[in-house]
Amino acid sequence: IRSLGVKQYRFSIEWAKIEPTPGHWDRAALDHYRRELALLEANHIEPMITLHHFTLPRWVRAQGGWEWSGAPEAFARYTRFVYSEIAPGVRDWITINEPMVHLLGGYVAGLTPPGLTDMKKVSAPLVGLIRAHAASYHALHEEAARVHREIRVGIAHHLRVIEPDSPFNPLLRLVATKMDSAFNWSFGEACESGHLVLNVPAMVDIDEQIPEAAHTQDFIGVNYYSRDMVSFSVQTPLSIELTVHEGSPVTDLGWEIYPQGFYQVLKA
Repeated sequence: IRSLGVKQYRFSIEWAKIEPTPGHWDRAALDHYRRELALLEANHIEPMITLHHFTLPRWVRAQGGWEWSGAPEAFARYTRFVYSEIAPGVRDWITINEPMVHLLGGYVAGLTPPGLTDMKKVSAPLVGLIRAHAASYHALHEEAARVHREIRVGIAHHLRVIEPDSPFNPLLRLVATKMDSAFNWSFGEACESGHLVLNVPAMVDIDEQIPEAAHTQDFIGVNYYSRDMVSFSVQTPLSIELTVHEGSPVTDLGWEIYPQGFYQVLKA
């Protein structure tokens, strides 16, 4: 990392390693992360810590994951422990990495726990995840204030350009706008206003006040990768699918290589 000239390094701390069972803190895991931070400090590289990157302890999942009413409090307790025991000198923090990807993977695509494929079931864990972020944000700032330190706390959002494949089709334009709002902006806007609004017709309709989440982003982290084109499925009439712009280069994942989209999401 030093040889690359990197000045700041973001890495994740694994909740399941730190707290494998409720209230039990694994000392070997603590020592591992302390050594990482010491190496970064010795090489004059500033750390940025991510507290959650897609995985949960099994004991949290067993109680319902982010649907569990106790999840925000448990996440805040873990946050306080990490700050006080591992990283009291760290300035920059990410509470949640790519929250919408995390939720879509588990509740819509069926790729990660709990392995569901029903968009209608995303409401409870989405609200729970926003509450957990808010609890972690406040916990970090309270711990930092206790030791008279200035910190910055945010979220790493996965932002994609979402456009209609046929810009002259008003229905496709409307669908693309709804998908863009739901995936890219609903979570972050809830963490600014304390009001979650997410509407995908015939799938999910959420309108909920979460006052503790208001103003809980000191900065906005952006992970940008690609563009999705919204089109009608040729196999199933009136159904929507995401495609790659015809003739565009793609990555090994099949995602369009669309660098100008980075500018678009930043301007949005």
